[in-house]
Amino acid sequence: SWSLVLTGVLFSFIACSDDEREEIPESSKVVSEISFNDTDKTYEKIGGILSWKAPEKLQESIDGYVIYLSENENAKGTKIGEVDAVELSFTIPSGTTYKEYIQVVVKRGELEDSEFVSEAIVDRTNTVGYYVLNRGNWKENNASIGYMDMLTGEYTTNFYKKVNGNDLGDSAQDIIRYGSKLYVTVSTSNRLLVLDETGKLLKEHRPLTTAGEDVQPRYLTAHDGHVYVSYFYGHAVAKLDTVDLEIKATVPVGTYPEQIKVSSNKLYVANSGYGSENTLSVIDLTSFQEEKKIEVVINPSLIEVDEQGDLFVISMGDYVDIKNTLQKIHISSGVVETIGNATIMCLHNNDLYTVYAQWGETQIEALGFVKFDTKTGTASDTNFIKDGTEIANPNSIDVDPSSGEIYIADYDYAATNDIYIFGSDGKLHKKLDTEGYYTGKVLFWLD
Repeated sequence: SWSLVLTGVLFSFIACSDDEREEIPESSKVVSEISFNDTDKTYEKIGGILSWKAPEKLQESIDGYVIYLSENENAKGTKIGEVDAVELSFTIPSGTTYKEYIQVVVKRGELEDSEFVSEAIVDRTNTVGYYVLNRGNWKENNASIGYMDMLTGEYTTNFYKKVNGNDLGDSAQDIIRYGSKLYVTVSTSNRLLVLDETGKLLKEHRPLTTAGEDVQPRYLTAHDGHVYVSYFYGHAVAKLDTVDLEIKATVPVGTYPEQIKVSSNKLYVANSGYGSENTLSVIDLTSFQEEKKIEVVINPSLIEVDEQGDLFVISMGDYVDIKNTLQKIHISSGVVETIGNATIMCLHNNDLYTVYAQWGETQIEALGFVKFDTKTGTASDTNFIKDGTEIANPNSIDVDPSSGEIYIADYDYAATNDIYIFGSDGKLHKKLDTEGYYTGKVLFWLD
């Protein structure tokens, strides 16, 4: 669903009756100030009150207005209703199939005017906007966060700097929302930030190891009033209280921990070992102590948890003989099952979207876009991109939980990165220039 509001575009149209064809002069005036706020939050369905302003001239000859929805801004599509001349609004029934453009056409007698304004409308879902985390190029201090307002279609670049007056830092790693706040890690700058939804800094932590070295905070997750963060060089996980925004405790885990997730009051931590370790630490959140480790393929980095509480883990391997490997951990039995190859992934309902882009191999040969059924652990779609769109260096994947749209960032070190936005049907809807470098995550804000 697009959050675009376009300036009205004027088109001519020749109206016909059954017995004759008459061209209405193009100098006729059209309606203006078309306004529509979608109140149906179902994806690709709309509903709500459409309103407009009558033409300034020739109002005395108007007999009514006809409303159309169209996929083409140049032509009328499907007629959805009409009203008398005294009416300047129309109620679109909830559940009406969304089309990108709407037209209100003046009717005089049995004929419709040749001119009409085509206006893009917004299919509102529960997603009101999304944040784009750009990690930035290493050691260049150009990490940033962008924000797309889905209601207005306005994309704000580097909104953190605009609000706070300083740079985000070097190597932004993760961003999550919990409650009304945003939590951000900026690893190389050793920053753990708490922001409000406008980007205003509320609290900053620069945690150090016991030896006084930067811990380089990496990944975040939230549960039961706390935010947890992995300390890459601290070889630990910290617990942040979301009320007073203070770090309450840390617990040692394996070496160089990456992503962390919660399942059944247990915190699972991917211990990468900088490519040499092959375990997940399991932390009991009540005692906040490590209770055991689970062995997986070497170099685990990413974790997702499905609706059943089972874990999906991507291990990066050794980049030579051991490939990027996707595994499923059955929580009830503890069984670790290898189910495929993947480099990045994102969970949406019972679907796990994965991208396989093995480092060091020809992208054309190694690239894959596979969707797995989390209940069965088997591939339900071996290529979820259906229109042949090519993405040279896919770097992140996220799915809008409301619409099911798939967002894939394409990495380019020398240029700002693009996000390819696909519908749930696998067809490209739009491409967004993030105006940032090394785009790493899209975080959706739901109302």
